[in-house]
Amino acid sequence: MFCNQRHLTTAVALALLSVAIRGLRAEELVLVKEGVSRAPIILFKDAPPFTRDAADELAEYLGKISGAKPEVIEGDPDPIPEHAIWVGYQPKLRELFPKVRFEFEHPEEILLAANANHLVIAGRDRWDPDHLVVEGRRKKVVGRQQEYGTVNAVYTFLQDYLHVRWLWPGDFGEDIVKRRTIAFAPFEFRYHPQIRARSGLLHYSGLPGGGYGTSREWARRQRLQLDSLIISGGHGFSGWWEKHHKAHPEYFALQPDGTRSGFPGGKYAKLCQSSRAVRQQWLKDVEEKLKQDPNRTVFNASPNDGWFSGHCVCENCRAWDHPGGELRTFRWQGMGQEYVALSDRHVTFANHCARLLKERYPDKDYYVLMLAYGHSRPAPIKAVPVDNVITSSVANFLLRRGLKDRGSSRGTTHRQQFKNWAKLAPHLMWRPNTGSPAGWQQGQPDVPLTQTIEDFKFIADSNCIGIFIDAVWEHWATQGPLYYVMAQLTWNPQQDGHAILDDYYRRGFGAGADEIKAYWALMENTREAYVSGGRGYPEVYDGAFFDKAYAFLDSANAALAEATDIYRKRVEFVRAGLDYTRLIIDIGAQLARLKKSEGTDYRAERTARANWDEMERICQKHPYSINWGPVRPQTPRMKGLHPDYVSYPTRGKVLPAQATPPRKSRKSAKLVPAEEAGWELAFSDDFDRDELGANWEVVDGKWVIQEGCLRGSGALISARGYPGDRALASQRMEFEVTTDVKVMALSKKGVQLKPRISDLSSFIHAPAFKEGGKQPFEAGTFFQFGGFWNKKNQLRKSGAKLQVDSAPEILVTPGKAHRMVVQNDEGHLSMFVDGKLVIEARQGNPMNDPGHDRVGFYFYTAAKVSQVKVYVKRLEGDWDLE
Repeated sequence: MFCNQRHLTTAVALALLSVAIRGLRAEELVLVKEGVSRAPIILFKDAPPFTRDAADELAEYLGKISGAKPEVIEGDPDPIPEHAIWVGYQPKLRELFPKVRFEFEHPEEILLAANANHLVIAGRDRWDPDHLVVEGRRKKVVGRQQEYGTVNAVYTFLQDYLHVRWLWPGDFGEDIVKRRTIAFAPFEFRYHPQIRARSGLLHYSGLPGGGYGTSREWARRQRLQLDSLIISGGHGFSGWWEKHHKAHPEYFALQPDGTRSGFPGGKYAKLCQSSRAVRQQWLKDVEEKLKQDPNRTVFNASPNDGWFSGHCVCENCRAWDHPGGELRTFRWQGMGQEYVALSDRHVTFANHCARLLKERYPDKDYYVLMLAYGHSRPAPIKAVPVDNVITSSVANFLLRRGLKDRGSSRGTTHRQQFKNWAKLAPHLMWRPNTGSPAGWQQGQPDVPLTQTIEDFKFIADSNCIGIFIDAVWEHWATQGPLYYVMAQLTWNPQQDGHAILDDYYRRGFGAGADEIKAYWALMENTREAYVSGGRGYPEVYDGAFFDKAYAFLDSANAALAEATDIYRKRVEFVRAGLDYTRLIIDIGAQLARLKKSEGTDYRAERTARANWDEMERICQKHPYSINWGPVRPQTPRMKGLHPDYVSYPTRGKVLPAQATPPRKSRKSAKLVPAEEAGWELAFSDDFDRDELGANWEVVDGKWVIQEGCLRGSGALISARGYPGDRALASQRMEFEVTTDVKVMALSKKGVQLKPRISDLSSFIHAPAFKEGGKQPFEAGTFFQFGGFWNKKNQLRKSGAKLQVDSAPEILVTPGKAHRMVVQNDEGHLSMFVDGKLVIEARQGNPMNDPGHDRVGFYFYTAAKVSQVKVYVKRLEGDWDLE
């Protein structure tokens, strides 16, 4: 790899030197002289579609650069021209280049060589003529190859020898150095990429063309799109529950309750990995996939998502776990507890699949993919992946320096986990989830340039062979330099990332390069201040920030006063990103005002909507600036940033001021017996029966009546509302609850495991539950007791936080019967545990609308309830309280 890089540097230097010399030496190859083409392009016969397109593109760019577009000839011409550019290997080349070796020994190896008469641009090509057309994720792929060496060699020649730059997609992103004469001294350059799985960097712009991708042509020119190792970024068994659970329940993980229920359900169901039948079914699926696409080489055996839930507890699966593994928190239905990491188990399963694959296809170079994700993020203790297993490490240190694995009990960083896997995995790829540390998904300038350069060097030094990022949303005006350096380093991670960026600024902005470089340094430094400084967006992205940022762009324009128009258009493209950033930051401020007013600050609402309209105009006027698909209003990434898609309750209808009674000051709530406080009993249940009955409806989980108690976990809602006549009323619920779970004997000798308790919580003022709708506790008023693994108590209304106690004195005591009272007393929310006030909040808009009249429970840990009473206070009139 390092040898290749030296060759690259030498070759580029020679090319630059030869172009600079106007007095051409006799031994030089002259492709174009004074605007006249002297060398046609000769493409090998029956070249596949992408190779043919690359040859045509080479001709187009030679024409753009010199004004002389060469002819493209397919197949051996007769006679052979005195000078020619040969695209792809052809037997005649051995005669024309007697000292050049045309054996391509490495995957995707490329060759660029010139002598006095000819230039060859070739690479290792692999394709199946009978399967050039395959089904992609969303449409057919025409011209699919297994290796595209020649295509990537063409784009390497265009960038490194003809000095074409594609800074971002579209016409303004293209930069060409024009010259009338193009000549080269003899040279030879070979290279093969270390990172063979590259299309996952911009997987939305991958070959199948699915999702939100807008940069497919750009990705191809950056040598990302056409790679040789096609690796999925997802999980291997997401369709198995639907397909197999009725006929083969034994395929699925044994749960502590003795069932194979598929918990937590659907695409998250886990398998009994030690089952031979599971592995045989996996092999049958491989056979079916090969019938559809005989050229597949990588087959996913990664456990389904929901990484902390539902893993198999059968004796054979547990035998694969190492007792020295890191303790981590697991969840099954109604219980959570510590158990050792599953890395050894998952590697053992992948190894079994890999051996089956090798036995079935001994002459094929097939691989099994496993994710090192969730409870298999730590490296295994004893198990080692075999040679045909590719480990995909979901190590999320991209964009987030020093990030610790939230599932780790040892505080291990993702970066350390990746390094540990690199010591033992024969094939390792990097698959980070980016998240949105500084507005990444919303299209804000989340650009840790220096950190990313360091990260790519780190993974390359760890022998990484592939990258899949979830996800790059392609916001070019606010994150473009980061995408560019990532793409360049993915093709060759041994390059100097800072030199790449300097070239980006110089080529893109000419005399304004220094100001643009300073602009992006401001973006990077401000981003770092936000991520590490503990300050909010308004404090970091304030007026002074925007004044400074716009000043840099104004200075760049001033420096470009005498330059060609293309440079100023590029500055305006960057300015569009800054305008977008200013507007979305202001939207956040307006929505904060709207939230504080509970939806009544109409000026804030109008301003926010006007900002959205302006942002859409920016996206239409400047294609590729911001990818409107993933950021348009009411997408999941933009929740809380549009008045119609807020993350807090709004008032809805605002009543006239004279109809609103004044709010009275009120001290902290005191627990008063219901009847004394004016509450009317609406419902009571002592569970003296054998069936759940008609008064309760299961939302999810398991709920039964046993021994005079309601027992279960998940969500349970009342089957009718209270007071029952749809009149407006406040609600109060009283009940007694006790945890109902024991530690499972899953440990091996010497490993001490602990139970994990979470959520003996309840809700009132919820609407009736509809399949596929919001959870009732997210739609009503939620009293969380012992949440987040018994660390927090909080009050929420319609999913929005009203009050959070992160260091509570009173939490769930396992095995203790807690007496609970939760109430909305005319806008004063309070939760009492064993007679003590635990948390309270005042609100001006109690959930008193008709239809918000149900009550219920949300237990993460299995519990038993001995008695429930529901009280109401009917309101006088139809007003909302202030």
